[in-house]
Amino acid sequence: MALTVAHNSAANVATRYLDAADRAASRSLARLSSGTRVLSARDDAASLAIGSRLNVEIAAMRQGAVNARQAVSVLQIADGASAKVGDILTRMKTLSVQSGSGQLSTVERGMLDTEFQALKSEIDRISRDTQFNGQGLVDDSGVVFTLRQLPTNGTVYFDGEALALNDTFSLSDVQNGRVTYVNASGSSDGLVVSVSDKDGYALGTLDGELASTSFETQEYIDSVGLDNIHASTAYARGGTGAGVTIAVIDTGVDLYHTDLDGNIVGGIDIVDGVLEGGAGTAGTTSGDGNDTNDGNASDGHGTHVAGIAAGERNGVGTMGVAYEAGILAIKATDPSTGTFDADDVADAIDYARLNGAKVINMSLGFSGVVSVPNQITAAMVRAINAGIVIVAATGNDALSDPAFPASFAIDATAQGALIAVAATDNADGIASFSNQAGTVQSFVVTAPGVNIASDLYNGGTSATSNTVVHSGTSMAAPHVAGAVAVLSEMYGTGTTSNLSGAEIANLVFSTTTDLGDEGIDEIYGRGIIDLDKATQAQLRITINVTASSGSSLSNQLNVVSGQSAAFADSLFGVAAAYESIDQSPGKEFSFKIGSGTEESDDLLINTQSLSILALNLTDASIATRDGADEASDDLSAAIDRLSTIRANLGASQNRLDFAAGNSDTVIENMEKARSDLLDLDVASEMTAFTAKQVLVQSGVAMLSQANRMPQNLLQLFQ
Repeated sequence: MALTVAHNSAANVATRYLDAADRAASRSLARLSSGTRVLSARDDAASLAIGSRLNVEIAAMRQGAVNARQAVSVLQIADGASAKVGDILTRMKTLSVQSGSGQLSTVERGMLDTEFQALKSEIDRISRDTQFNGQGLVDDSGVVFTLRQLPTNGTVYFDGEALALNDTFSLSDVQNGRVTYVNASGSSDGLVVSVSDKDGYALGTLDGELASTSFETQEYIDSVGLDNIHASTAYARGGTGAGVTIAVIDTGVDLYHTDLDGNIVGGIDIVDGVLEGGAGTAGTTSGDGNDTNDGNASDGHGTHVAGIAAGERNGVGTMGVAYEAGILAIKATDPSTGTFDADDVADAIDYARLNGAKVINMSLGFSGVVSVPNQITAAMVRAINAGIVIVAATGNDALSDPAFPASFAIDATAQGALIAVAATDNADGIASFSNQAGTVQSFVVTAPGVNIASDLYNGGTSATSNTVVHSGTSMAAPHVAGAVAVLSEMYGTGTTSNLSGAEIANLVFSTTTDLGDEGIDEIYGRGIIDLDKATQAQLRITINVTASSGSSLSNQLNVVSGQSAAFADSLFGVAAAYESIDQSPGKEFSFKIGSGTEESDDLLINTQSLSILALNLTDASIATRDGADEASDDLSAAIDRLSTIRANLGASQNRLDFAAGNSDTVIENMEKARSDLLDLDVASEMTAFTAKQVLVQSGVAMLSQANRMPQNLLQLFQ
């Protein structure tokens, strides 16, 4: 190679290779120091991305395994309490057998019963006090009471705050003295509460309840919407609408249809005649105003609506929601045109009020109305003041707000007794044509209204069981009207609950199943009506005014005039509301055992109550020989129930153990995968580092030689 003084090409080459070897040696040294193969994305971008994700997954899975083991601890606490309750039940069983023996006197049985009752109290104490991190595990907090009727002479308070309709409190709230009554007038009073579990469903079997499946005949199935609103459960509990009259303000009703003729209790033709006498009076008709028969064979709107609300359960065609309710057929809509006059509708409402209706169904609306017909609002207020519930369809214009008269539900004078109804399909989605809840959302419910089969108008005098399918909010509204009739029969005037019309409407509102966005929303309002929840057991609490506090009797609270008193749990006799408690109150705990948000990442575990209520021993006593024998049987059943509870706890603990073990295995394999991607092979890297060190040393030597080459050339000139 040529030798130059001005430019040392050999030194530049040596420097370049020396720099490269030095950088490689530095990276190798960094890997050896950190133990990591991939220091930055430049080393291996794909491995870094995958490995980083694995690091996150591993950390999350480790916490999931910790959660699973903590869950085992939670269940072990519950199981420990169950074991102790089992010991107590064994002692109580022994006492009941001892008390049932003939050689004992009444006094001696009383002594045994003293211990027996003390042991019952101890079971309840264990149930209340068994906790983890402040959360009760086996108590009765799953029992929920909902106010369905408010006292008229005083106020119920929860922690000092006045309660309103729909407000709830738990049995443990009562036991802790958080629910009190303040007497404001010095008069006797009362309130009604419904009883359910924390999810709003029955704790057990209602007194006299039949099997709901026995009502789910082909006729029931063909009636499409009945199953969506859980009507068979209401039937099993005795609700059929018997004795309640539904006024159907429509195009009239086929008087000769075999699904309707037995339930029609009267009616009037306002379209063809004139209802004379003015608002608020019974009135008479002139002209041919007595033809209440549905006159439009091509439609039969009123016939179809009446069949949904109160068609007979006779094994043919379809059946109505309130299949034993009476139908008051009021022709206020022209069958041939489908139009109606505001005065006729107002007269129809007044006629319904004055002729025994408890429910008024209006599957009609003023589409695009600018000014509200005052005569209709006045008539509706008169009906509501008389205790009638009005049910009105929201309309079929796919608007965001209901049409009138459904829109009137939000008015204060409606007093919460006007129920606006939007339509849903068979999957409980909002119907494409239905007006939505909008600004009236607090007073809107939904019901099935798509492809609903019901009675077909025949137009003749011969009986027919023909049905036809229609869709519309007109079909949704009578589902609700029928439900109101069922509830009016079960809880209305003359029953132990004696709820008013507004309170029956509130019962419908407060027991819906939520649809759409959580809570009340602008599309579904309160959600779809649910006759299972609405027909829960109800308790009436009688409040007496006494000169002194005295002692509380069953379902009676004694309070000093003008003062307050705390409710005792004995007043809320849940067992008395049900024939049996076959589903113990319990709690549901969700444990995060995975690293994500999928359903499989959460494990749901249920713990059951160990209270005397849950074990169905509320009334157990061994003070008499007969009582001892009965208590012995009840205790055997309670021990069996406790064994089932403990078996479930054991199964859940084993499942959690396996879940934790699986998490450990997953973590181990994920660690291996992450290690393969990111961790350093030290032996291989040491070999590479040694080679790079040799290259660096060689580079330094060669650079030194290259730098001496110009000096050698200069020596030639000396």
